[in-house]
Amino acid sequence: MVIHAYYGNVSESERVLPFYAVTVGESRPQSAVHRPAGINDYQLLYTVSGVGRVRIRDKYYEVKEGDIFILPPFTPHDYSPQSDEWNTLWITYNGTAAKTCFPFSADIRKDVKFQTFYRRIYKGKKLPEWRRKTSPLLYELLMLVWENQGLLPEKRNAKDPDIGTAVQYIAEHFRQTVELSTLAQISGLSEGHFCRVFKNHTHMRPVEYIINLRMESAKDLLLENPRKSISEIAALVGYSSPSYFSKNFKEKTQLTPEEYRKKHSFPN
Repeated sequence: MVIHAYYGNVSESERVLPFYAVTVGESRPQSAVHRPAGINDYQLLYTVSGVGRVRIRDKYYEVKEGDIFILPPFTPHDYSPQSDEWNTLWITYNGTAAKTCFPFSADIRKDVKFQTFYRRIYKGKKLPEWRRKTSPLLYELLMLVWENQGLLPEKRNAKDPDIGTAVQYIAEHFRQTVELSTLAQISGLSEGHFCRVFKNHTHMRPVEYIINLRMESAKDLLLENPRKSISEIAALVGYSSPSYFSKNFKEKTQLTPEEYRKKHSFPN
């Protein structure tokens, strides 16, 4: 099963906001997604129409029209369509107050005018400093979701080692050299045990996970900065060698960085 990488490009000045949207989008139809380590942000997945199935660890849940599925950071999950066409909207978010104000566990909640807030936040993406300007809207939406009673009991397997801290560390430092010894230490595990646990969760070795994040970041930078050279993009995602960066990029995307930029850039 293909692992779907996730990367949200948020500036340091935006990260100090109490609440900020990271990504906002829609899938019509929604395809299957496999994220055995979860993502490093909260996710609200809203079903517009059709039926989907979400797996949290080893349990499956059905989501239907009007359902909002909440996924906290670093929650291993899969989801896939269960009807001919499953259409979804999503908002991923985070913020300095996200965990303390709304400490969501994985849950399903019913419609709370999600589409109305989604449209307003999505429209706000056209504005300068859109994350700052849509922060109050996101807070209002989260308040409504929080007040709506959830459908799933909260449950955690205490025997399951937590690699969330290591995944968070990688998300913040993947542009630099990330030492295996550091990841193992912050997880409270030996290096060998950490590698086994990490691969069980992600189906990847730590170095592969880091490369995936670098490639997702590079994709965004290639399109957002059309005047930057490939050497500059390589340096921004942690590569001192542009040729090695290009080799990794082609292995992951089947395109060179130049080909990817040309294929996915909007015409002037």
